[in-house]
Amino acid sequence: MKSACLFFVLFSAALITLGAQNPGTEYDGIDFSSDEFPVVEGDGFTIVGSIDTTQQMEIIDRETIEKIHAPDLPALLEEALGLGVIRYGPYGNQAGVNIRGFDIKRVAILVDGIPVNSTVSGGFDFYSIDPLSIERIEVIYGGSDTKYNVSGALGGIINIITDKKNDPGWRLGGNLSNTSYIPGEQNGTTQWQDLTDSQNISLFGAYGAERYSLNLSVFGNRAGNHFTYQDYYDITRRKEGNEILDGGASVSSIWNIGDLSKIIASGSFYYGDKNIPTSGYATNYVKQKNMASRENLMLDMPRAFHDNFSTEIALSHNWKNLQYGILSEHTEHDLTIINRWAWYPAEQFTLRFGGDYRLITIDSPNTGLHYANRGGLYITSEFLPAKRLLLIASIKGMTDGRYIIPVPKFGLSWAINDRLTLKNNYYRSFKFPDFDDMYWEESGFKGNPDLKNEDGWGADLGMEFSIKDLLTINSTVYGEWTEDSIHWSNISGTWRPENYGTAVF
Repeated sequence: MKSACLFFVLFSAALITLGAQNPGTEYDGIDFSSDEFPVVEGDGFTIVGSIDTTQQMEIIDRETIEKIHAPDLPALLEEALGLGVIRYGPYGNQAGVNIRGFDIKRVAILVDGIPVNSTVSGGFDFYSIDPLSIERIEVIYGGSDTKYNVSGALGGIINIITDKKNDPGWRLGGNLSNTSYIPGEQNGTTQWQDLTDSQNISLFGAYGAERYSLNLSVFGNRAGNHFTYQDYYDITRRKEGNEILDGGASVSSIWNIGDLSKIIASGSFYYGDKNIPTSGYATNYVKQKNMASRENLMLDMPRAFHDNFSTEIALSHNWKNLQYGILSEHTEHDLTIINRWAWYPAEQFTLRFGGDYRLITIDSPNTGLHYANRGGLYITSEFLPAKRLLLIASIKGMTDGRYIIPVPKFGLSWAINDRLTLKNNYYRSFKFPDFDDMYWEESGFKGNPDLKNEDGWGADLGMEFSIKDLLTINSTVYGEWTEDSIHWSNISGTWRPENYGTAVF
């Protein structure tokens, strides 16, 4: 409650200061209207994240997303960014990513700079986001991120930035597609109906004015997920019992206040009606219904209280509801508050600091009703001792109310010339246990509330070589040592999670 009160005090104070600002276009030789202003990143969201990073980073923009025309977000991550995507079935089934050997539970997923991993399972439903509603995707490799300073990023971060910025006037568009497997034969009959197996429709509309803009998008999918295959006995079968019907909508608006500051409000809703097979070859299934919503309110201030300060304040609520079968219903609420600041006392030095707080509740017949309070404070210094050399030192203190864990990082980036850059990082990585690991109970399974946090250290050395608009080469050598990694095993007939020793990636 104290953190929530502090958020609203900061939000109100920041709004009050806007009336006193009378910014020009240039201060201390910095052109604030220029795209090169060191605080504003492209579309102006997550403004207090470092523009440069000492870590390996990949970015795809809206133009690339539209060219690839991926049917869903997992396919986009795989085709455009080369990430290891693991699918547990066709469209609409569970999907995850793998970064540097770490699974989705150990990769931090952000939407507009706000963490969205489920605190219950650690995963994220990538199908709840329509690729056509995405403006940009950033992937940061390695642990102890200093760009967004979030927890749980042992393998890295995927930040999905949704479409909000608008040019003046109206913009309307849409997409309709049909996807199918090549029809196969079953019992001597070609399954021609599978040519119309899956359909997608996406529509969007946007309006932009001088001080205000609005975006709205909706999408829907019908996926039969029917195809023929051969089982272990070389018998031709047709996949059935895995039909999916889902859809969603998102809306966002921006109000420009002052010359640079803005208030951003956004929300989204997703619903999925899914038939989940009980096994790989089974035609019988369990009915699963997924619902999720996100509501975000952000204040973006490239100048706050003083010309050398900038801040970003975000309040976000995530709700997830999963109904599996008749009796199994799981509900999760996350309330997240983030405040990031940047101070520019000198041309060669930047100090970034801030914190986050996350209140989590889960109500499930398998875990019971549980609460958690997690958050942390961080401070990061960025120093440019030479024009092409960037040094970053950071430390974040994280807590779940029981322990305070310091997570340090040191990194450097050296642009040898316009084409070649070397990057080097040393960091600690850290993750709290998921609720499923601590509290899940059903026949043959029992959680472990005494689990330790996953902890480790890592380092990497990277090289980036690029010839503009022609060639880009990234090469990274990394190593990460992790202890107390959490895994389930069968102990005396009961599956139970334990902290199993160490692992080296």
